[in-house]
Amino acid sequence: MTVLAAKTRDIVRKLQRTVTESPRVVAGLAVLIFAAIGTVLLVSSHAATPTASYEAESGALSGNASLLGDASASGSSSVKFSSTAQTLTCSLHATTANFAAQVTAATAGQVICLASGDYGTWTGTNKAITITKQAGATANMDLELTNGDANFTIDGLSGMGGTMTGNTIKNITIRNSTFSGAIVMMQLSNANVLLDNNVHNNIDVGSGCTGWPARVMVSESTGSAGVTVTNSLLSGGNSDGIKIDSDGVTVIGNQFIDIKEKNSNDCAHTDSIQFNGAGNAIIRNNYFRGGSDGIVAFDTTYTNQITNNVCVSLVRGACVTLYSDRNSVVEHNVAYGGMDALEIDHKSADPVGSGTIFRNNIGGLSAANGSTVSVNTKNLFSGASGTNINGTPTYVGGTSPTTWEGFKLAAGSAGKGAATDGLDVGIN
Repeated sequence: MTVLAAKTRDIVRKLQRTVTESPRVVAGLAVLIFAAIGTVLLVSSHAATPTASYEAESGALSGNASLLGDASASGSSSVKFSSTAQTLTCSLHATTANFAAQVTAATAGQVICLASGDYGTWTGTNKAITITKQAGATANMDLELTNGDANFTIDGLSGMGGTMTGNTIKNITIRNSTFSGAIVMMQLSNANVLLDNNVHNNIDVGSGCTGWPARVMVSESTGSAGVTVTNSLLSGGNSDGIKIDSDGVTVIGNQFIDIKEKNSNDCAHTDSIQFNGAGNAIIRNNYFRGGSDGIVAFDTTYTNQITNNVCVSLVRGACVTLYSDRNSVVEHNVAYGGMDALEIDHKSADPVGSGTIFRNNIGGLSAANGSTVSVNTKNLFSGASGTNINGTPTYVGGTSPTTWEGFKLAAGSAGKGAATDGLDVGIN
């Protein structure tokens, strides 16, 4: 037991070196603590010698605790926190006074760790570096990126917002950060911009609706913009969640909560995700709750893949709304509580849509003004007829699930294994 005690003390000392008052660090350390306990148990039981390493370098701990839908989570809201934490070793340290000089000094692969402060509007770099905060710090930064900016990562900053404008912007990641304003991306071309595990909460369009209309906006691109938004929380406020005015946008695994107008006289027309004459998007595995609407396109759209999304308590009464759509696929979505899974229509000046595929959803179809779909099959809802499924789903999360995962079909439910691809109808 002397050797075991020494190993345990060594592990604890290494963990203590990284402990700060930051809850994000503590969340990340939970993973290491569980691993340490597992190693101690293995050694004490004479199991095979473990090869795990706990060398947590001193530096910044990257990663937010992100909300994940999970039927196994506990608590009244059934939400489980999952840390994506990883340790970043600080190559350089910066303050508001010397940040620009440290960016100039940095070389590819290095990490610049920022002290607390307001770093104003940063105009970017083309170096393959990471900019994060020091452990326990709060570093605020706005962006104004233009052609030539490329290859860098921003991780764990606050007060974010700003613009990216230009078709040579490439390979930029913003992750684990908190936005207080809109991030607007214009004229991008296959940019490979990733927004991952960020928070965009309580953002408004401003008095008189004079500000940017959305908290994430992609516009004015030629061809594919190349923008991906994943694992993020967009909650509250009357600014749109994501506004898609360009092709080539991917939106996966996000939560859109209570995004709606403030009152009936609000000048904003608030949408969780809105297309504006664009298409070729992938919208998958998202959770919409309590907002004005879910995924909408009122000014034509085309060839989108809209799959595995869950919509709950939306004012519009439809999960997906497509006007003058051409050839989009709406499949394996859940519209809870009697909402329609798909609403199709067109404005008087726009053509009737064609080629829309609607299958394997939970929820019905609303079609107006001569609009039709090319495929309408294996959709589960009460009163369904033909090749659709008449019935009521039973969910793993009970009668009123509160997470995305909770809306998977329970064993024995109507629609279980009944989709055209052999999967369950609804989400999988």
